[in-house]
Amino acid sequence: MLYTATSIVFYYLLFLIYYRQLIPPKNNSTFPILLSLIGVAILYLTLIYRNMLFLTIPVLLPATFLGIRFCTGMSFLQACFASGYFLLNAYCFHWVFFMLATLLFQNLDYRFYYSSVPFTLSVLLVVYIFLRKSILKDEKFRLLLHNSRLLKPIVAYEIGALVNLCIFFSGHFPLANKTQYTAIILGACALMLGMHIYIVYQSAASAEHLLEHRQKIKILEEQYARQLQHYESYRKHMESFRAFKHDFQAIMASLRALISAREIESALELIQSIHKNIHKQAQSHKKYSDSVVLDALLQDLVASCAEKEISLSFKVFSTQDTGLSMLDSIRIFYNLTRNAVEACEKVPVAERFIKISTSKNKHWATLEVANAYDGMSIVTNGNMSTTKPEQQEHGLGLGIVKEIAEELGGFVVHELDSEAKTFLIRAHIPRLSGEPL
Repeated sequence: MLYTATSIVFYYLLFLIYYRQLIPPKNNSTFPILLSLIGVAILYLTLIYRNMLFLTIPVLLPATFLGIRFCTGMSFLQACFASGYFLLNAYCFHWVFFMLATLLFQNLDYRFYYSSVPFTLSVLLVVYIFLRKSILKDEKFRLLLHNSRLLKPIVAYEIGALVNLCIFFSGHFPLANKTQYTAIILGACALMLGMHIYIVYQSAASAEHLLEHRQKIKILEEQYARQLQHYESYRKHMESFRAFKHDFQAIMASLRALISAREIESALELIQSIHKNIHKQAQSHKKYSDSVVLDALLQDLVASCAEKEISLSFKVFSTQDTGLSMLDSIRIFYNLTRNAVEACEKVPVAERFIKISTSKNKHWATLEVANAYDGMSIVTNGNMSTTKPEQQEHGLGLGIVKEIAEELGGFVVHELDSEAKTFLIRAHIPRLSGEPL
């Protein structure tokens, strides 16, 4: 029995480590982990030796909940989900294995039930690793943990399923034979296990889609605000020119009078004053592009770089033959330039720079953004990763650009120079026409 308890405690330890990685606690002390493991081990051994198997779930559920609650940074609801996820999958998986073995070999007693625990938990860990690498990656799981609206129905399902398991474990069924009982338990546990994994997967996918949707809305709201600023700036610009036009006749009459009176110096002063006024009005609203949307984005970027003392240079134009929607064009430009600005904020003012350029050839339209960064690697296993503290949005910005480009048959490449502390990224989008320039 001791090795059975040891395997369960080890299985629980791996889950605690995993949950701590997803949501780290404020205090990194290992003492709560040790205390929790000892408590679970004592409780499980006590139930086994007192032959109270039917109480393992009611006892271990609150014990593991408290351990997860105090060993990680999880909230009450998150810890409820995590403890249910831990116990429900373990018990369902083990009972599926035990019932299959019972149907195949017959007359297996409780000793086999306990002795097979290390094997089934080992197989279940392999399944978890597969799920973690495929459909339930850490980013998705973390997003699900931070979405209370999606967690609540999962917790309700886990509680109902665990209650159902407790009823099964009691063994009080008016069935004609043991084979019938075994088949029902096998089917019920397999169904509960499959439904649990499916619900968690679908909820995690929904959490990811909701976050992407919120980011899209955020980008649209920010773009709308930029457009309003752009039009307000243009309105003031036009009003100043209307005022100048209103006074133009009087200014010209004064200028002619000064020239007729041969007051050349006064006339020159008036001309210089007119030039300064026109130049000032032109500076108040620069036009960077023929595209209204691109011009608004550039207006906002120029203002942001000026505020953060970033040297900005760009030579860009909009392309109409790439298949990009207006929203996707905004998302690509916004995410690349926003990441560049955030990277520049981490370096000294004298080293801050952003260079943006667009180009196109027969087959491709390319947006290139180069910027300074702090020299710390932001590439993990060949993939770009974020240094932002907001873990819920981990990698979304650059990931969105890559996704948009690849959906259109394009690709994204990046170059990293740790010595020069420069980061360059290019988004290549195929042109629809494919005709030479």
